[in-house]
Amino acid sequence: MVEDASQVIGWQGISISVPADWSLTGFGGDARSGSMRLDSARADSKTVPIGLEVRWLQQKKTPNAQQIGQRLKELLAAVEKTAKREKTTAETWSGECVENVAQERPAQLAFRWKAGSAASGRIWYCATCGRVVIVQVYGRGGPRFLEHATQILDSIGCHGTEIGWRSWALYGLETSAPATYTLSGQQVMNIYLQLSFRQEKAEETLSIEQWSLANVQLKGQYLDEWFAVKAGSSLANVDYEKIEDEVAGHSALRMTGRRGGIIYWLSDGLRDLIRFRMPATYYDALLWECPESNKAYLVQTFSRSSQQALVRDIADRTRCHAG
Repeated sequence: MVEDASQVIGWQGISISVPADWSLTGFGGDARSGSMRLDSARADSKTVPIGLEVRWLQQKKTPNAQQIGQRLKELLAAVEKTAKREKTTAETWSGECVENVAQERPAQLAFRWKAGSAASGRIWYCATCGRVVIVQVYGRGGPRFLEHATQILDSIGCHGTEIGWRSWALYGLETSAPATYTLSGQQVMNIYLQLSFRQEKAEETLSIEQWSLANVQLKGQYLDEWFAVKAGSSLANVDYEKIEDEVAGHSALRMTGRRGGIIYWLSDGLRDLIRFRMPATYYDALLWECPESNKAYLVQTFSRSSQQALVRDIADRTRCHAG
């Protein structure tokens, strides 16, 4: 854990411990090939890291150490070329990274470079997630920079701790979703966060949502009253029952039912039948409020069979408060 760290940021299974003033500022691609960018609010710091970039690429064949080394040579050559174009020089270094190397990372190299700015990074192939990962922590350089950059690099994981699950963490939300579900959309706002997923080769969907300032959101309403207003027309064609439940020691609302009706079957339901696919009519959800973090959470699915167990598994993996 890095100094002053109070959060974990994760995307597509990549998870990193960073200081509290860092945030996810950019992302692209998917679990197979993509990138994400994190930046500190202290962009003018001359001693500690101010940002990092992670890139990953799924491999069809396992690369050997020589191939990983060649990729690093190309990266450092690009740094030197850029420095030359800007009429300056670049100092580069690379070597084998022996600390924190597990069997799942058969080839891992460390590197550093310094030109107008500086970076400390690592490149490795992971046998578990099958991806080559390149991480660069940026800053101005100096002894303190290298110390803090190393702590951040040591904290990085490229897949969840559980096989078959992928880590996601941003703006206070720490959760996991099955690796068979791919990210299909996201809404990231100051007080609301939604991650939407779709089951590969199926019409099954999953969403994980977080509301901050829950006491302001609910305004003294019961969870079922608040949810009825929030859901609005999105569940108009769903007939579901509400049952009192519990998540992480908090009172929760469990919902289970089916969607149907003439409007549904004349649109989405009929479309799936024409494509010879079983419609995703089963609805399952868990909604709870966490007073400790002053947040509310919702996990919900539309599937071809009841997914109460899956919804419970995701809720149990969602960290709503410390401890």
